[in-house]
This record gives sequence, C-alpha cells and structure tokens, in this order.
Amino acid sequence: MPIRPRYPAMTEEFSLTEGRDLLLSDIVCCYRCCKPVNKKYAWVGKKRSLMSHLRHCHIDQAYWSTVMNGLRCPICGNVLDLDSIVEVMSNYDKKVQQVINQARDPQLIQELAEFHQFLSAYPSLGLADPKGIGQRIRAAIQDHPRRTLKRKVWFRAIKLEKNPLLSSEEMYAPDPDKVLVPDGRYNHAGQSFLYLASEAETALREIVGWGDEKQCAMQKFRATESVQVLDLRRDDRKLDLRSNLLLVAVVYNGHLELVPRQDTSWKPEYFVPRFLADCARLEKFEAIWFSSVWDYGENLVVFPPKKRAFVHHGRCNKFVSKAETLHL
Repeated sequence: MPIRPRYPAMTEEFSLTEGRDLLLSDIVCCYRCCKPVNKKYAWVGKKRSLMSHLRHCHIDQAYWSTVMNGLRCPICGNVLDLDSIVEVMSNYDKKVQQVINQARDPQLIQELAEFHQFLSAYPSLGLADPKGIGQRIRAAIQDHPRRTLKRKVWFRAIKLEKNPLLSSEEMYAPDPDKVLVPDGRYNHAGQSFLYLASEAETALREIVGWGDEKQCAMQKFRATESVQVLDLRRDDRKLDLRSNLLLVAVVYNGHLELVPRQDTSWKPEYFVPRFLADCARLEKFEAIWFSSVWDYGENLVVFPPKKRAFVHHGRCNKFVSKAETLHL
C-alpha cells in the first residue's frame, strides 16, 4: 500500500502494517482516556481528529478505511474512527521518548541496580562503588541545568491525630534540637529539610500513604526569593533534553519512587535519593523538585540554607479531602 512518507529520510513505500504503526506512533491517547481525573484533565498535548492526522501523515485517502480497520487507542483500547479526537505527540515528545528509551537500556538498568545494592551494603560510600556510578551521578548533577523556582504557593500537611490545630510556625520544618527527626526520602536522620507539595491533596497523601485518612492540618507556604532547584520530576512533558542520560535513567527506572517497608527501620529504598540529595547540596543546589509517589502532584524538598526563604502564607487550617481515592 503506497503511503507518502512524512520524513525526508523515508523514501520507500510502506506496507499496511507500517502505515498503521506510523499512525499509532504519534497517538498518545484518545478522548475517552482524557476524562477528568480528580477534577483535573489529563489532556495536555496537541489534539486533532484522526481524519486530520491521516492527512498530516500523508496517507492517501484511498487507504484510510484499510488503515483504520480495527484501529484502537494504545492506552484504553477504544475503537477509533475518522471522527475520533486524539492527542498526538509533538516533535519534542518524540525526542523525549527517544531519551527515555535510551535510559531504559538493559545495561544501564543493571548498572543502577548494582549501585543500589552497593549503597545497601555501604550507605556512606556512594562515591567509592567499583563501577564508578556514584562518581558519574555526581558529575551529572554538577552539570545538570539549574532551574529557578517560580514564586507560587506550596502546601505542607501534618497529621491532626487528637491534637488541636498547630500554629503556622509549628507547621514549619521541625527543629532537630527539639524534635526527633527521622530519616526521609531525601534527608538523613536528624537533618531537618522542608518538604512541600504542589497541591493540598498531594500534601495529605504524602503523610498518610496508603491510609484512608482524609483530614490533616494544612499550611500554605510561599517563596520570598528565587531558589535554584535540581529538577528530578518524572514528567515527560517537562523533561529537559539537556539532562544527563544517567540522571534520566535514575528517575525513569523508579529509583526515586521506592516505598520502604513500615515494619522496619532499615530503609535501603531511600539510599539512592539520599545520595542524590547529598550530591545536590554539595553542588550548591538549594532544593530538589520531584514527583510524588502517592499522588499526581509534585513535591519540593528545600535544603537548610533556603528553608527560611519559604514563609507562611495565611493561617494553618484543617483540610478535609473530598476525593475517594488519591494515591496511585
């Protein structure tokens, strides 16, 4: 079946299968996939009808019915027709996908798995692993593009339990001289970093995990000055293509999203993100921007030199979630 190629390098005629693959390779999802999720729309990219997309792909109209026969959305499996509205990949999306595919190279996955095992045995010797992955990660962070955090409202949640609402100052990062600060995803025990969330729902879910609690004390914070952040969000549409492939591999192979067991104080799942946080602080980053493990939102961990750049915004209030299920 002759199909005129979109790209200059493609000069040969395509088969039916190749034509369908060409069409599907550009489709992210269909309208059915983009129904509201927690009152937010997942539809974020360019959209067009499949008829328009067929024209965009320069597939001859004589073959439309053949190509469309049995065509389904790659996400939800919904049968598509010429009038179906689909989200399509931009050129940036395609470049991002290429980078992510490279980051999931089996050899790179194996190297990172071995580095995680090494840290599990020697948590304080990340720069001394035999394969040199720790040194490469530090170099990647040193050269990573720095992002300046825009001024916006962030949220911090603390469990209410049976206590009355806390004061705004009590909603701040704990004082390790007065409170026992446990180890966290990006901080060692005794280190008081300021953990914030982009959404109130995300802040709640971060403190209750898989629990069913729906209320907490909630405090808004706002940055009063610029903050230089290390962006480690797992977000295809915000991936900086200048990022080092090793850091992309750390993010997209799940090393920052492992959830530790709750019945033990041993948390090797946190060793890789803590190592990255140590390297980031060493390279003068002031915070790390990362995706939530529990929700669709984003989190920010602010290191001590810039903690006080975030000030209370309004009073501490009781927050009650209206969502049935938030965690992923």
